[in-house]
Amino acid sequence: MCEVHKPEKEKRSAQKGDSPDNPRPRQLLREAPGSVIEDVNPEIGDVKSLEERFNRLADRWEAETALDSTAQQFLHPDYQTIIEMGMPVVPYILKRLKHKPDHWFEALCAITGENPVPEDCAGDLPKRTACWLAWGKAHGLI
Repeated sequence: MCEVHKPEKEKRSAQKGDSPDNPRPRQLLREAPGSVIEDVNPEIGDVKSLEERFNRLADRWEAETALDSTAQQFLHPDYQTIIEMGMPVVPYILKRLKHKPDHWFEALCAITGENPVPEDCAGDLPKRTACWLAWGKAHGLI
């Protein structure tokens, strides 16, 4: 099992998008999981629940990128939209990761500004998954 560790403050403060408007795990979630939001994006239809919106985007991302390279998966518009949704979707990503390991690590790093995966676990999907799930438990997100 991987230990949960945090990056150095210097590295974290330099993260793209770090600002008071971009919450990180140590800050309060602006929207709790399951909260209701309005979404009129014609690509995904009217969706009320944040979790429903996340699941629609994630399902489509998985279906459309199943045969793509990892780099292409990260560039998919739905993956990028999920990243833009921020901290409120981290519990949903972790839930999905727990039941079906997939390449959610870049999204988790981008959203949280953290990377609990040691270098010796790079490229090992089960170990990377275990590290992120341990991180999620340590932060009360699972």
